[in-house]
Amino acid sequence: MDTFVFTVYFVFLAIWVLYTLSLIHLIIHVEIEKRRKKKNRGKELRYPALDTSDPNIPVVTVQVPMYNELYVAERVIDCVAAFDYPSAKLEIQILDDSTDESKDLVAKRVSYWQKQG
Repeated sequence: MDTFVFTVYFVFLAIWVLYTLSLIHLIIHVEIEKRRKKKNRGKELRYPALDTSDPNIPVVTVQVPMYNELYVAERVIDCVAAFDYPSAKLEIQILDDSTDESKDLVAKRVSYWQKQG
């Protein structure tokens, strides 16, 4: 009986030690990541401005899937329509499968932006 108790005790002790080591490992990596972010603050990757007069820029298609997005549909469409990209090279597809009244809002907003060009 004593052998069984000691075996169970040492198994749980080993599990506890492994768990503690994994927590220490996690804490060390979190601190390293915090220091790396603090060191690199303000050094975000910045891309050069896009030369919109270049005739070789690619055609870009933006697809916006929506389903019953009554409260955000208009804002999403407005944000996508405000992209700073030549309109001749930008395609925006609003994919709306709504079953509520947001379908009408989306249709109105899309027709508004189509009139704007």
